[in-house]
Order: sequence, then structure tokens, then C-alpha cells
Amino acid sequence: MARSRVAYIFGYGQEPNDRGWHVDEPTCKLLRINIPIQTSDEYIMETKNKSYKLELGKAYLWNTMLPHRPAIIKKVKTKLPRINVVIGLTPWLEYDNKKDIYTKNKYFGKPISEIVNERLFVK
Repeated sequence: MARSRVAYIFGYGQEPNDRGWHVDEPTCKLLRINIPIQTSDEYIMETKNKSYKLELGKAYLWNTMLPHRPAIIKKVKTKLPRINVVIGLTPWLEYDNKKDIYTKNKYFGKPISEIVNERLFVK
């Protein structure tokens, strides 16, 4: 596990806008798992071509090198914030804390679907 966070948006009273577009590092450097903890109908995750309503109880992965953003699609009436846990993983890299470097591990080059389907992440 690497850089992870709780993403919190208190959008009460906010209306749709065009802010927040960004790209992240390639998934081969940091694979992000996005898990909604609390949300409402006003919030979506948006890419250039599609929008997604993230459902509670599910986890999401996407190509974070493509422009994306958390977005508001209508005026936010709820006072409850949108809260997602974003877990950053490095399934293809090994960290050496003595040298403070990452090196390729035995899973380097394997597709994430193979790592998940074969439960290679379980020690």
C-alpha cells in the first residue's frame, strides 16, 4: 500500500461547474482503488466521454491517466459530504525502506485482472 487518502467534498449549496479536471500517474506506478463511503445523487465521477454514479458497497478502478474529476450534476441540497476512500497500491513494485527505492517485483508486467483473479495480492 502506498499513498492513500480519504477524499471529502462538502458540496452543500454548490452547483455544477467545470472545475476539478486532472490526470494522475500511470496505474503501473500507483493503482488507485476508489471506494465510496457516503454519497448522494448530486455527485458523480466524470471522464471526458462518460459519467459514473459510484455506488456504496462497490470499489472502482479506472485509467487515471485519462482526464477525470469528481463532479456535481445538480445543486447539492444535502448537508452530508461525499466521502470516498482512495487506496493507492503498487502491485508491481517492491519498496525497500532502507534504500528508499522501488524495484520491479515478480508481478511486474502481469495485468491487474490476473493479480486479482489469482488472488496474488493475498499473503
